[in-house]
Amino acid sequence: MRFTDLQFLPHPVQAGGIQAKAQMGPYEVSVVDLSGEGKNYEVAIFKDGRFVQLPGIHPDPLDEMDWVDDVIHYQSPDNVEGILLKLALIIGENSQPKPVDKVLN
Repeated sequence: MRFTDLQFLPHPVQAGGIQAKAQMGPYEVSVVDLSGEGKNYEVAIFKDGRFVQLPGIHPDPLDEMDWVDDVIHYQSPDNVEGILLKLALIIGENSQPKPVDKVLN
């Protein structure tokens, strides 16, 4: 899946923001731009409706006391596409992403 394949819709909560969601294997990816300007995106990955952190996508904690956010902030369109590629490799290349049209609670 490429960044240009994402179908952005108005964000359900943030006026002026946009959000795209896609199902990739067992994971749902949410890509959000709260400003709607198309410069910085936030990416979250869910499995069974819960946030997940995946190796190679989320930063590694520095030590056992380090906290890593579930949301990956300040991503360019190229970085978002890299995350989508890494996720495609994790789930296997035969999996085809599908748009998601429901709002996460």
